[in-house]
Amino acid sequence: MAEFDPEEFFVADRLEKLRTLRERGVDPYPAAFSPTVSVGEYLERYRDVEETADGTSYRLAGRIHRINDLGAIAFVEISDESGSVQLILDEDTDGYELLDQLDYIDIIGATGTPGRSNTGELSLVAESVSVLSKALAHHHPPSKDDVGDPYVDRAVKFWWDEVRDPIQTRFE
Repeated sequence: MAEFDPEEFFVADRLEKLRTLRERGVDPYPAAFSPTVSVGEYLERYRDVEETADGTSYRLAGRIHRINDLGAIAFVEISDESGSVQLILDEDTDGYELLDQLDYIDIIGATGTPGRSNTGELSLVAESVSVLSKALAHHHPPSKDDVGDPYVDRAVKFWWDEVRDPIQTRFE
Protein backbone atom coordinates (compact mmCIF):
# COMPACT_ATOMS: atom_id res chain seq x y z
CA MET A 1 0.00 0.00 0.00
CA ALA A 2 1.36 3.42 -0.99
CA GLU A 3 2.14 5.96 1.71
CA PHE A 4 -0.08 9.07 1.67
CA ASP A 5 1.95 12.23 1.04
CA PRO A 6 -0.02 15.41 1.82
CA GLU A 7 2.50 17.49 -0.16
CA GLU A 8 1.33 15.77 -3.37
CA PHE A 9 -2.39 16.10 -2.66
CA PHE A 10 -2.84 19.47 -0.97
CA VAL A 11 -1.73 22.95 -2.01
CA ALA A 12 1.69 23.82 -0.57
CA ASP A 13 0.88 27.39 0.51
CA ARG A 14 -2.18 26.19 2.45
CA LEU A 15 -0.13 23.49 4.17
CA GLU A 16 2.38 26.16 5.20
CA LYS A 17 -0.44 28.32 6.62
CA LEU A 18 -1.74 25.29 8.51
CA ARG A 19 1.73 24.75 10.03
CA THR A 20 1.91 28.44 10.99
CA LEU A 21 -1.49 28.28 12.70
CA ARG A 22 -0.41 25.24 14.70
CA GLU A 23 2.91 26.92 15.65
CA ARG A 24 0.94 29.88 17.00
CA GLY A 25 -1.07 27.49 19.17
CA VAL A 26 -4.27 27.75 17.12
CA ASP A 27 -6.33 24.59 16.64
CA PRO A 28 -7.36 24.77 12.95
CA TYR A 29 -10.05 22.12 13.49
CA PRO A 30 -11.69 22.81 16.88
CA ALA A 31 -14.21 20.35 18.26
CA ALA A 32 -17.11 22.79 18.61
CA PHE A 33 -18.43 26.24 17.79
CA SER A 34 -22.10 27.03 18.38
CA PRO A 35 -23.51 29.90 16.34
CA THR A 36 -26.39 31.72 18.04
CA VAL A 37 -28.25 32.14 14.73
CA SER A 38 -27.69 31.38 11.06
CA VAL A 39 -26.49 34.16 8.77
CA GLY A 40 -29.92 34.28 7.13
CA GLU A 41 -31.68 34.76 10.48
CA TYR A 42 -29.21 37.50 11.40
CA LEU A 43 -29.85 39.31 8.12
CA GLU A 44 -33.61 38.96 8.53
CA ARG A 45 -33.53 40.48 12.03
CA TYR A 46 -31.63 43.60 10.97
CA ARG A 47 -32.41 44.00 7.27
CA ASP A 48 -34.89 46.88 7.74
CA VAL A 49 -33.49 48.25 11.01
CA GLU A 50 -31.56 51.51 10.65
CA GLU A 51 -30.13 51.64 14.19
CA THR A 52 -28.43 48.29 14.86
CA ALA A 53 -26.61 49.21 18.10
CA ASP A 54 -28.88 47.28 20.47
CA GLY A 55 -25.97 45.63 22.34
CA THR A 56 -26.95 42.09 21.36
CA SER A 57 -23.99 39.79 20.77
CA TYR A 58 -24.12 37.17 18.02
CA ARG A 59 -21.96 34.20 17.06
CA LEU A 60 -21.93 33.52 13.33
CA ALA A 61 -20.05 30.90 11.34
CA GLY A 62 -19.46 30.55 7.63
CA ARG A 63 -17.18 29.94 4.72
CA ILE A 64 -14.96 32.84 3.61
CA HIS A 65 -15.88 34.29 0.23
CA ARG A 66 -13.92 37.54 0.33
CA ILE A 67 -11.15 39.11 2.41
CA ASN A 68 -10.40 42.81 2.01
CA ASP A 69 -7.59 43.70 4.41
CA LEU A 70 -6.97 47.45 4.45
CA GLY A 71 -4.34 47.42 7.20
CA ALA A 72 -6.00 48.78 10.34
CA ILE A 73 -9.41 47.40 9.33
CA ALA A 74 -10.51 44.36 7.35
CA PHE A 75 -13.76 43.25 5.78
CA VAL A 76 -14.42 39.52 5.50
CA GLU A 77 -17.50 38.14 3.77
CA ILE A 78 -18.72 34.80 5.09
CA SER A 79 -21.68 32.71 4.01
CA ASP A 80 -23.57 29.67 5.13
CA GLU A 81 -26.47 27.86 3.47
CA SER A 82 -28.87 30.69 4.37
CA GLY A 83 -27.00 33.80 3.20
CA SER A 84 -23.85 35.89 3.40
CA VAL A 85 -22.77 38.72 5.67
CA GLN A 86 -19.79 41.00 6.02
CA LEU A 87 -17.61 40.94 9.13
CA ILE A 88 -15.78 44.10 10.16
CA LEU A 89 -12.48 43.42 11.96
CA ASP A 90 -10.02 45.91 13.36
CA GLU A 91 -6.69 45.56 15.15
CA ASP A 92 -8.48 45.17 18.51
CA THR A 93 -10.40 42.11 17.30
CA ASP A 94 -9.19 38.89 18.95
CA GLY A 95 -7.85 36.74 16.10
CA TYR A 96 -7.11 39.67 13.77
CA GLU A 97 -3.49 38.51 13.54
CA LEU A 98 -4.71 35.25 11.97
CA LEU A 99 -6.04 37.05 8.91
CA ASP A 100 -2.82 36.44 6.96
CA GLN A 101 -3.27 32.69 7.44
CA LEU A 102 -6.85 32.58 6.14
CA ASP A 103 -7.88 31.81 2.57
CA TYR A 104 -10.96 31.68 0.40
CA ILE A 105 -13.27 28.79 1.48
CA ASP A 106 -11.80 28.43 4.99
CA ILE A 107 -14.54 28.26 7.63
CA ILE A 108 -14.41 30.78 10.47
CA GLY A 109 -16.55 31.74 13.43
CA ALA A 110 -17.03 35.29 14.70
CA THR A 111 -18.54 36.83 17.80
CA GLY A 112 -19.67 40.45 17.66
CA THR A 113 -22.44 43.00 17.56
CA PRO A 114 -24.59 44.20 14.67
CA GLY A 115 -23.45 47.27 12.79
CA ARG A 116 -23.34 48.93 9.43
CA SER A 117 -20.34 49.85 7.32
CA ASN A 118 -19.81 53.40 6.03
CA THR A 119 -21.68 52.37 2.88
CA GLY A 120 -24.64 51.18 4.96
CA GLU A 121 -24.09 47.45 4.47
CA LEU A 122 -25.35 45.32 7.36
CA SER A 123 -22.33 43.75 9.04
CA LEU A 124 -21.17 42.03 12.20
CA VAL A 125 -18.58 44.13 14.04
CA ALA A 126 -16.38 41.31 15.25
CA GLU A 127 -14.98 41.19 18.77
CA SER A 128 -13.30 37.84 18.12
CA VAL A 129 -12.63 35.55 15.17
CA SER A 130 -11.62 31.91 15.26
CA VAL A 131 -10.63 29.35 12.64
CA LEU A 132 -13.11 26.48 12.45
CA SER A 133 -11.72 24.62 9.45
CA LYS A 134 -8.63 25.31 7.35
CA ALA A 135 -9.20 24.27 3.73
CA LEU A 136 -6.16 22.56 2.25
CA ALA A 137 -7.21 22.32 -1.40
CA HIS A 138 -8.18 25.15 -3.72
CA HIS A 139 -11.84 25.50 -4.54
CA HIS A 140 -12.61 24.64 -8.14
CA PRO A 141 -15.84 26.36 -9.20
CA PRO A 142 -17.94 24.82 -11.96
CA SER A 143 -16.65 25.42 -15.47
CA LYS A 144 -18.21 27.89 -17.87
CA ASP A 145 -19.58 24.94 -19.85
CA ASP A 146 -21.52 23.74 -16.81
CA VAL A 147 -23.18 27.06 -15.91
CA GLY A 148 -23.06 29.10 -19.11
CA ASP A 149 -21.40 32.47 -19.54
CA PRO A 150 -23.29 35.17 -17.60
CA TYR A 151 -21.55 37.96 -19.53
CA VAL A 152 -22.66 36.61 -22.89
CA ASP A 153 -26.20 36.04 -21.56
CA ARG A 154 -26.34 39.61 -20.21
CA ALA A 155 -24.97 41.09 -23.45
CA VAL A 156 -27.52 39.18 -25.53
CA LYS A 157 -30.35 40.29 -23.24
CA PHE A 158 -29.17 43.93 -23.41
CA TRP A 159 -28.88 43.73 -27.19
CA TRP A 160 -32.33 42.12 -27.51
CA ASP A 161 -33.91 44.78 -25.27
CA GLU A 162 -32.32 47.54 -27.40
CA VAL A 163 -33.56 45.96 -30.63
CA ARG A 164 -37.01 45.28 -29.23
CA ASP A 165 -37.66 48.75 -27.85
CA PRO A 166 -34.65 51.09 -28.03
CA ILE A 167 -36.34 54.25 -26.78
CA GLN A 168 -38.19 52.84 -23.77
CA THR A 169 -35.19 50.71 -22.64
CA ARG A 170 -32.89 53.73 -22.54
CA PHE A 171 -35.23 55.87 -20.46
CA GLU A 172 -36.53 53.35 -17.92
